Amino acid sequence: MHPTTTTAAILSALALLLLPTPAAANDMTACTGQIYGIACTYMNGDEKVAGSCIGNPQRCRQ
Repeated sequence: MHPTTTTAAILSALALLLLPTPAAANDMTACTGQIYGIACTYMNGDEKVAGSCIGNPQRCRQ
């Protein structure tokens, strides 16, 4: 493997690992201890999206 290819692969893997984290944390804290199905908002990239606290564990989703 060329060094540039390896570096690019590592960076893209890191980016994928880092991206979901804020959304997941936001989803969990928004719905912790809330009524099932209550309205909430979560971040989809830079956009704030309206959703509901659903699922197990409860998360803010559309």
